[in-house]
Amino acid sequence: MKARKRKASIRRKPRGDAKAAAEIRKAAQFYGKRAMAILWTIASKAESDNARIAACKEILDRGYGKESRMPPTDQEQAVIRRIERIIVDPKN
Repeated sequence: MKARKRKASIRRKPRGDAKAAAEIRKAAQFYGKRAMAILWTIASKAESDNARIAACKEILDRGYGKESRMPPTDQEQAVIRRIERIIVDPKN
């Protein structure tokens, strides 16, 4: 009986995702103060209400984090307490 040859496993080179992410983070930190200054200028001096609101929202998102979903209400959290199976006679 002949032994099967196993295919050599192919090792992939790292794609550099971690390096790219680090470079993006570094650039964001470098330009972050400038971007916030621009957002503040838009929020305080833009003619359009929509532009001011959008700029304020971006500033708040960066300062406090994005809005999370509200906690569920009592009705949304209702728990099934009992399940009944009722057999109905079709003649009745």
